[in-house]
Amino acid sequence: SLAREYLLKAKEGIRRAIQITGGLLALSRESARQPSRRAELHTLIEQSLAMISQNPSFRGVCFKKQFCEEPVFVRDSGLSIVFKNLFENACHAIEGEGTVITTTSRNGKYVLISILDTGCGVPEEHKGCLFEPFFTTKDKGKGTGIGLTICREIIERVGGEITFESAEKRGTTFFITLPYQDPGENR
Repeated sequence: SLAREYLLKAKEGIRRAIQITGGLLALSRESARQPSRRAELHTLIEQSLAMISQNPSFRGVCFKKQFCEEPVFVRDSGLSIVFKNLFENACHAIEGEGTVITTTSRNGKYVLISILDTGCGVPEEHKGCLFEPFFTTKDKGKGTGIGLTICREIIERVGGEITFESAEKRGTTFFITLPYQDPGENR
């Protein structure tokens, strides 16, 4: 009946709202716990990689690192959320066997990070929507569409920028630029 159909749609909408609210609350708790502080970038990336690589669903993914030799300091206000999210998205895009390569370099006052995956890539028609709240390409019930929005928010909060390049069936690379924090500075 029509009433049953409406009820099922309402139930699905409520479930999705709860999921999204949970994600936002988790972000808010994480951000509150982590006031802006200076952190070593490679340590943050390593911690996120260690968490992601323990997920049995991502067993076929090979994680490679091409880090610059020197320790690199950045202002952190939730960057581990960013890396966890980008690595998870990369693994979901790979769907099985593939590679994720994380590269870091320093260019004067900036630190450059790229996260490349050999996944399915982003279709041309979705490229303009990728950072929009509630936009997702994942199957129904799998994604909330707030992950990349949150990533951009956190990166911009510390004075950085995130962009991407993608080719369908060939993969995606996210580029992050963050201000370098001199280890001698207090914040």
